[in-house]
Amino acid sequence: MTIKLLNNKLSGVLFDLDNTLVSCTMNFKEMRRAVGCPEGVDILVHVSALDENLREQAHETIIDIEVADAQLSEPFDGLTELFEFLNHQDIPTGIITRNCLEAARLKLQRANLSTDILITREDFPAKPHPGALLHVANSWNLNTRNMLFVGDYKYDLLAANNAQMPSCLVHNEKDSPFTSMASYVTEDLITLKQDLKPFIQRNRLDL
Repeated sequence: MTIKLLNNKLSGVLFDLDNTLVSCTMNFKEMRRAVGCPEGVDILVHVSALDENLREQAHETIIDIEVADAQLSEPFDGLTELFEFLNHQDIPTGIITRNCLEAARLKLQRANLSTDILITREDFPAKPHPGALLHVANSWNLNTRNMLFVGDYKYDLLAANNAQMPSCLVHNEKDSPFTSMASYVTEDLITLKQDLKPFIQRNRLDL
């Protein structure tokens, strides 16, 4: 059962990165093939179970693919305006991604985006594990129920639910099979900015 956010209670927003804030061109079927991951198995779980030498090779292969993708990434429409809006409302923001740090930093650089915190799979167990989300909530001294996790994939929504945090699915004008897993659904980052206003204390808004 998903968790709903109460009006005027939004205190922090966490985001996925790929296909949520910036574009992603990675061919995940090819990535799976490259590291021998069976269909339907989490690729990071598969790699972690490999023997040490194979695990290191697989990690290097994945990182190479991620960095190549990062070099082609572009920010989605409305990204800058959304983060400026949240910053203006004193709402802290963070990014939690299954990407490696090198690729994530490159994507933020290309998007000219800064955020209060960036967490990659090298820092905490990867989503859908809730550890990274709970860490940020504790660091910010916030109740998870007054935060929002925004993403495009089931791992984002599961991580939020596992952390007892409301979630928002951004489908970017594409059909998504994950809508029932989200607390809220929005079309894109431009729409998200408007959708967030009811959840922010009205005396903080410039209306």
